[in-house]
Amino acid sequence: MASAPGASAPPSGEAVRCGWLIRNRRRRTKVKDMTDRNKNETAGNEAKNERTEIVVLMDASGSMNSIREDAVGGFNSFIEKQKEQDGEANITVTFFDSNRYTKWLEGIDLQACPVLNGEYRPRAATPLLDATGRTIEELEARLAGLDAAVQPARVMVIVVTDGQENSSRFFTREQVKRRIEEKQEAAGWQFVFLAANVDAFDEGRQMGFPKRNTAGYKSTRKGTRKAFDAMSKAVLCYRDVGTVENLGCEIEEDD
Repeated sequence: MASAPGASAPPSGEAVRCGWLIRNRRRRTKVKDMTDRNKNETAGNEAKNERTEIVVLMDASGSMNSIREDAVGGFNSFIEKQKEQDGEANITVTFFDSNRYTKWLEGIDLQACPVLNGEYRPRAATPLLDATGRTIEELEARLAGLDAAVQPARVMVIVVTDGQENSSRFFTREQVKRRIEEKQEAAGWQFVFLAANVDAFDEGRQMGFPKRNTAGYKSTRKGTRKAFDAMSKAVLCYRDVGTVENLGCEIEEDD
């Protein structure tokens, strides 16, 4: 059959074969690129699934002065043990009293966490509700701004206090409780409450902390060390299996 005027001649068998080879090569390249991309995305997801965001909110009110050295030593021991654990983690540490809310560290790699010493200076009163509410809101905003590849798969917020709320001005118990429950249910965050000189379980319950993640400790040198040891075990367990299993009790000094 003759070609229409101005039309090109049909491709020869060799030309068809070359075109097929080129198209096939392109197709294989495209599939390889997609496979490589999927592998990279999978690797990114696996990295994400190993990352834990650890947030420590430490009471720095005046009553902590009597156990300051043990709180500092307990915290440093906690960090040492966490550094030995497999898996990626970030650490945020905030000290609070009625005069200040100080972020000593924010979202840094756990392995880069320095030794705590003079930065922790207890004084003034205990705005426990304000500090907890602010921590949740600022953490939520910071994580929302992270790329998906570095989003933590697990988040744990730990509150360590040796006294009762006595000076908050911006958050009520009901507001804090609602925020904690929202983040637990919607985002799977874990909240831990370690308290001395109060009924830890009653105080924690009113603020929304689960009983299983709450513990009371004695505000003594040994009791404080024991509290940080229990805190370390709780975080190690959470990083390993995603649950907290060693709290929900009064921490005894002779354990």
